[in-house]
Amino acid sequence: PGGFGGLSSALWSDRSQYGVVHLYKHGTPREQQFMPKQAMATAGLSGDGAWICTASGDKVCSVFEVASRRCVFSVEHPGWARSCALTKDGGKICTGCEDGFARMYVVDEDPEEQKPMKFEHFRAVTSIMFSADDGLMLTASCDKRARIFNVAPPAPAEGAEAANGDEPSLAPTPAVRPPSPDPFKNKREDFPPPLLELKHEDGVFSASFSPDEQRIVTASGAARYGGVVKIWDRETGVEQTSFEVDDTATSAGFSPEGDTVCASSKDKKARIFDVETGQEIRGWVHPNFVLTASFSRNGKFLCTACHDGHARIFDVKSRAELQKLRHPEHVNSAVFMPDDTQLLTACHDAGVRMWGAMG
Repeated sequence: PGGFGGLSSALWSDRSQYGVVHLYKHGTPREQQFMPKQAMATAGLSGDGAWICTASGDKVCSVFEVASRRCVFSVEHPGWARSCALTKDGGKICTGCEDGFARMYVVDEDPEEQKPMKFEHFRAVTSIMFSADDGLMLTASCDKRARIFNVAPPAPAEGAEAANGDEPSLAPTPAVRPPSPDPFKNKREDFPPPLLELKHEDGVFSASFSPDEQRIVTASGAARYGGVVKIWDRETGVEQTSFEVDDTATSAGFSPEGDTVCASSKDKKARIFDVETGQEIRGWVHPNFVLTASFSRNGKFLCTACHDGHARIFDVKSRAELQKLRHPEHVNSAVFMPDDTQLLTACHDAGVRMWGAMG
């Protein structure tokens, strides 16, 4: 689709050509050298790929400018930072913490002087995704729920104008659909309620919108009891179909066309399922847990992050392994840059690496 149609599968085929072109780390050079290393949980991108966000076991989420590798924003949390996402323009970041809250910050303002908007779960927030217009936020949590929140700035009152051109408040407009009655009630009434809540039998580790945003795919499961990938109707919250795997499903996401779903799991496999039939149509066995799997923007490639210390890139059509990118420790996430020519990985050694053509 779009401007990516001209890319061929030969793009990643020469293994000797690719290596680390950028390395991003939290802290000062002295802290990086002497402080204990904390796992980099994940790394995400702004819509144009100009900014990346990171979440780490050091309880910090940061935003880096890709070109200069300069850290432009950093905020510490009460617990391990598990997830993060940037708005399309990179102007806001939402962070997911072990304490059960997602928090939204303005990137170009001092985090110490901000009161972030907080969105409540009851256990660690494991995944965050914004809708294409940045008006909705989809979260997943170990509390067995995926939730949608309205994060669009409220429309000004009729006849009112923003004073001095101030940026609109981050406070969401009232929910149009309250969640179903539940024994877990919000800890405080001032947290915005979700527009939609999707309940699971086990912890949810990933939640993503379909390209047309009419569906949601989630990945959940529990060790020794298997995992499941589910597809839901975004408007009604009705489960449409599900795909079972042999261990915890760790991630799931739609292809650019929306007709297939890729999934990773702790049964050491990455898979592609047909959305309509529910059939597995592709599969790749790995030496260890597969922690994430995601499509390239043109849909021709699949990248995986594996506990064996490698990120891999596969040709979706031929199933061939094109790249095997070695890391010092296990890889927690991998995602393609917007033009599909580079890959961003988060590693347990506290580093985020950008991989691409060398020379």
